[in-house]
Amino acid sequence: MNNISLKKLTLVVVIAAVTSSFAYANDAISLQKSKAATASKFTQLLNQFDQDENGLLSAKEIASDVKLHHAFKEIDTNKDAQINETELTKFLAKVKSKELVITKTATTT
Repeated sequence: MNNISLKKLTLVVVIAAVTSSFAYANDAISLQKSKAATASKFTQLLNQFDQDENGLLSAKEIASDVKLHHAFKEIDTNKDAQINETELTKFLAKVKSKELVITKTATTT
């Protein structure tokens, strides 16, 4: 068995730790960008549709957007007849994960 010096082992551990921290930082940055994009999307929807300016979207307010209107019941998970930012974020994440699965399936076949 080959002997590894303590210096070499320490160097390998340090490199692994630094690489790991960069990977974690990149994941955290991606998550922040994703949350900001979703918040921005919700803000855009509010600016476009929130007629009563209560910070929520009702089915009546989004009736002119066919896709959003059809998805309303699925987005409104707490069934309060309003869409809030959290509900939209969860819905968009679910849609994105379904798209990724479909894309992966399509590229593997």
